[in-house]
Amino acid sequence: SFRHLTYDLKGSSYSRSVLAKSSLRNFNPEEASGKILKDNDFKHIEQEICLSDEDYSRLVKQVEHDVNFLEERNLMDYSLLITISTQNSFSEFSFPNQKHRIYFGTNIHGHRVMMAVGIIDYFQQFTFGKKMELTMKKVFTRAAKDQISSQAPDIYASRFLCGVHNVFTNPSLRPSLRAE
Repeated sequence: SFRHLTYDLKGSSYSRSVLAKSSLRNFNPEEASGKILKDNDFKHIEQEICLSDEDYSRLVKQVEHDVNFLEERNLMDYSLLITISTQNSFSEFSFPNQKHRIYFGTNIHGHRVMMAVGIIDYFQQFTFGKKMELTMKKVFTRAAKDQISSQAPDIYASRFLCGVHNVFTNPSLRPSLRAE
């Protein structure tokens, strides 16, 4: 069977669902077809993706480098876009020129997956308007302060990287090193 899903992840949970909770209990990939899913959807459908030592190290190092670059430029509100494909079999050798963009892993259900990963929407600066959005959401919503999307770049970067470490795992990592 083949499944193709796309996620826009920010490392946040407040207002980060596309599918209804009832859809997640008896998930049917057809319901998600053509939709870009979000953090809460990922937590219910995929939970995490296990990567090889090499891919985990390569991916996390690149994302950390990119996030540091964005933080230094006072940027926030970016996302990690992940497209995940599952099928009965595919060869890693099918994509020889895409080694830096394509990752292979295993999802929580034991299915082999192929992923394309990248940071998107990275032009949002932490302006006065974004500071006001953060203040208003703190006052008028019941969301945990750190789960509101609009954050100062250093807080946003920290939360985003924590989210990345919760999405991707590696069999050689000790549980104590995983982000909570």
